[in-house]
Amino acid sequence: MSLFSHVCFSLIFLNSAFIPAQSPLPTAAYTVIENEAKTPILTPSVAERKTLKIRLANQMEAILVSDPRADQSSAAMTVKVGSWEDPKEHPGLAHFNEHMLFMGTAKYPKESDYQRFIAEHGGQTNAFTANDFTSYMFSVNNDAFGEALDRFANFFIKPLFNPSGVSRELNAIDQEYAKNVENDDIRQLYVMKELTNPDHPDHEFGMGNSSTLSKVEQDVLIKWYQEHYSANLMTLIVYSPLPLDTLKNMIVEDFSAIPNKNKKLFAIDNIPVTTEANKAKMVYIEPVKDLHNLILAWYLPPKFADMLDTQPEALVCYVLGHEGEGSLLAELKREHLAEELRCGGVKTGAQSMLFYLDIDLTLEGVKHVNTVIERAFQAIDNFKKAGVPNYLFDDMQKIAKIKYAYTPREDSFDMVMKDATHLAYEPTATYPEHTLIPQKFDPAIVKEFLNFLTPANAGFYFLVPSRLSGIHPDREEKWLNVKYSVHTIPARQMDDWANAPTLSQLTLPAKNPLIPENLSLVNSITQSQAVDIPIPVAKALVDNEYGKIYYAPDQFFGVPKVYWSIEIKTPNIRAENSAESVIADLFIKNLLDSVKKFSYDATMAGFNFVIKQTENGIAIIIDGYNDNASALLEAILKALKTGPIDEATFNLYKDTLQREYLNSAKDTPITQATDQFKSVIYRFYSTNQQKAHAIQEVTFNLYNEAVSKLFDQTFVEGILYGNLTEEQARQVSQKVLDTVKAQPYPKDKQLKKEVITLPNSGPYYIENRIPVQGNAVVLGIETADFSFKTRAAQQILMQAISSPFFAELRTKQQTGYIVYSSNEEIDRKLFNLFLIQSNTYESHDLLARIEIFLENFVQEIGKSQLTEEDFNVIKKTLIDNIKHSINNTTTMGDLLKTLAFKYDGDFDWMNKRVQGFEELSYSEFLNLSQVLLSKENRKRLAILMNGQRASENDWNYRRIDTVSQLRKAGTWGTTPTVTPATTAATPAEKHKE
Repeated sequence: MSLFSHVCFSLIFLNSAFIPAQSPLPTAAYTVIENEAKTPILTPSVAERKTLKIRLANQMEAILVSDPRADQSSAAMTVKVGSWEDPKEHPGLAHFNEHMLFMGTAKYPKESDYQRFIAEHGGQTNAFTANDFTSYMFSVNNDAFGEALDRFANFFIKPLFNPSGVSRELNAIDQEYAKNVENDDIRQLYVMKELTNPDHPDHEFGMGNSSTLSKVEQDVLIKWYQEHYSANLMTLIVYSPLPLDTLKNMIVEDFSAIPNKNKKLFAIDNIPVTTEANKAKMVYIEPVKDLHNLILAWYLPPKFADMLDTQPEALVCYVLGHEGEGSLLAELKREHLAEELRCGGVKTGAQSMLFYLDIDLTLEGVKHVNTVIERAFQAIDNFKKAGVPNYLFDDMQKIAKIKYAYTPREDSFDMVMKDATHLAYEPTATYPEHTLIPQKFDPAIVKEFLNFLTPANAGFYFLVPSRLSGIHPDREEKWLNVKYSVHTIPARQMDDWANAPTLSQLTLPAKNPLIPENLSLVNSITQSQAVDIPIPVAKALVDNEYGKIYYAPDQFFGVPKVYWSIEIKTPNIRAENSAESVIADLFIKNLLDSVKKFSYDATMAGFNFVIKQTENGIAIIIDGYNDNASALLEAILKALKTGPIDEATFNLYKDTLQREYLNSAKDTPITQATDQFKSVIYRFYSTNQQKAHAIQEVTFNLYNEAVSKLFDQTFVEGILYGNLTEEQARQVSQKVLDTVKAQPYPKDKQLKKEVITLPNSGPYYIENRIPVQGNAVVLGIETADFSFKTRAAQQILMQAISSPFFAELRTKQQTGYIVYSSNEEIDRKLFNLFLIQSNTYESHDLLARIEIFLENFVQEIGKSQLTEEDFNVIKKTLIDNIKHSINNTTTMGDLLKTLAFKYDGDFDWMNKRVQGFEELSYSEFLNLSQVLLSKENRKRLAILMNGQRASENDWNYRRIDTVSQLRKAGTWGTTPTVTPATTAATPAEKHKE
């Protein structure tokens, strides 16, 4: 777990063709921004996109992407205003403002109307507030894009900030704050913020809560919004199948009314983030979970925050974050000091960047943390002395260009949500090319960057329980009440780190051997682009007692990629047996360690590979470029046969896993409730708590004995899909079977996933006490027997219910910040799920509110809810979603695996689902809705998690045993006289009048 876990965003990619303006609009309404993103896109389904970049007369900039194959339309607006511009008296106001823009505008005044419109038309919404920007985004069905975009534009023209919404949304902010109180990532962040320069805005409480925002009324929000939100600080991106001219006309018409106040971009004038007083300090932070994390962090000089062209932080991390032979992590693992390491640069603002090394320590590493820190500085010093070889940059740039050229088609909402972050920092003209591809090699800049990474400039943060560190916290962070302590690091120790001797074991990584060279296609694109669900014909290359392996060529996407899934089933791994599950986890941990020497190169070369435990074995998934995929799979298969491990390594793995299992007891209430729900509905399932108990009985000898027999009997299930020939697929299949070389595992002995049928004698609930803050409820309602019509009815019903459920339980009743519903088909069993996490209401109350909502909703179906017109709109939306849900080789490969083995090779399953929708009549739907949700359906199971709640937030009736108790607790007196002065209207009341 890490606050700074590095995520490589793959943004929406824009076609490099410059499209001239062809519109009857007056040229004064906009100007064209020349598109300087020139790298060509080679993915056939993406290369058709056309892009136009414009600047409206009000100085708002917009990127318009016309994609004839877009399954949905989407948009994101990034406003270069964030929490660093909060007023001192109201920390969190920018975040509060973000929430309030969803609560009605002058043109569309109903508070929940926007979310409801988007949900009913198959879309999603989201928003987030960062330090120096705020982003809003949505997706919607193509035929509703025009109206959705107009509603969205009015966020930035005239939001209402209704007083009733202000008071309610304040509760939502407080619930959001409360859910973060025990999040170790956020707790670490707020300790770091508390120790920054008090004169720097990063020191402030940007999240906000009821304490900091309780005095904020409508006039305060309006004033702040009008002073800060200005068209010249806004960049919009829209994505749709509509032609560019149409999009351009819509943007000019909808967004030109946003006022331009010519507001200056927020800037921090030479205020350092850190102070001299906090240098050479070790900060000990008491975690909620049992964590062993060491973070070295550097607040870089401002110049490094704006180096998109050279990206020195990425190149430095390419070396320090490497996991192969000669790397810092490899050395720490060899000495049994660490388990994992992450490295990255995080832009905290336009002029600021935080660079970090985040290391997961072993118990030995906790004891010798100074040695771990010394190794880190030895690795940095080694890089300085070795210089910066050209091949490191060449490798990094080459794979970035390949990823850009062969960008996969993504879900439209996911695309714009990723764009929203980066729109704040790259000029519109080049976007997104410079964010994604380093443009030039500058070894002098890299050397200057490395020269700053000294002990004197570093912050040292140690997240470890005080029982292990021996340091008892003597401070408490102001906002999240994090206990921590700050200790001065002796000057001698600082000097030792700064002058650590060269360590010969630490070397720079070699040239990456897994970067693809052969990108040619071996299969012709034969399927028509008009095919609704482009599922290829899958052929069983192996179908015998040793396994079943399918081959399917890519005939639609035309990219040099493959998706391979290999599951090795064995009678020695069964999900129902906690001890076997633990042994499998230990084995996989060792397996992942064994492949570390090439896994980082594989990841950098564009491979996503996963090794995980399944209900009845171990799965290997390789998703990436076909060139070198065979070599990667062969290396993983070879590692499967790794011999027994030594006892020290076993004990290290055992300790790590035991902490992971026990830490699950500190997961959020909703996570724990969901896990328990799974443990009930699946016949074969081991919870983390069961594993925590079982691992205590797993000894070194027992583990090695079990592993020696792990693959004595096997059955292989596989799907080989993508850019490979049938002959190549046969060779891969044979390689897998030859490596396993086991006795067959008979099909009739294999574990069959079984899902419960809840009894009609319900409803039932299970209630638990948990040692974390907050309460949660998960209500699962099992529906009628599976049929394609019933599945269609379930989806239509739950699609319709999602927005009103959220609006009623979250927006109006303010029961909690996390409120959502979903529909699940689990091995032909249908469940409707309703989930809430709350820091104010008890779980029984939450469950009652859900049931009352459902009862009212069911009674209104066909009346105020889910009219026949609504039914037809949602039905069409869901059919379109099924037809367009497969948009790249990854989603196709995953679907083929599901069809092959979950649905017994029924590759026509998706067409049958569409047929189920098409054949479902409205009258049938109305009848099924009663079966699915009404109280006549008693197949209900609720999981109630009761955690701790702060007394000031508690909303719960307290039992009183006698009248005299209450009389003694109350106070007595005469009724005061009310004078006219005391009844003066508040500003909010005046506004209502």
